Amino acid sequence: MTVKDFWALTEDIGWGTKTTNYNQVRKYLRQHCNEAEIRRMNNIRADLVHALYEPCFNKVTLGDDGYDDLLNHIVGLGKAEYKAVLADPELAAARANKDDFEESFSYCFHGEE
Repeated sequence: MTVKDFWALTEDIGWGTKTTNYNQVRKYLRQHCNEAEIRRMNNIRADLVHALYEPCFNKVTLGDDGYDDLLNHIVGLGKAEYKAVLADPELAAARANKDDFEESFSYCFHGEE
């Protein structure tokens, strides 16, 4: 599982367009990936979220849980949205101000359906 594979699977999942139901995504992942691949995807997701923390921190006024949900949502939306927010963290602030994010893309990678 590479970052390229992660972005391809994220595109297939369609977080924010096809679904924001993490239980559906868990089921999809378990049908298409083995446990090691899912763990690797989760690690990639965590690294990508971590890379957003600092650029967005002073732009977004949310509590810790909401901030984490927002950043995970941005990653879940795919590579284009992720790159756009890295280039312009004000996009994350605008999304937060509109409450335009769902809880939580991170839940897709652990737990049961």
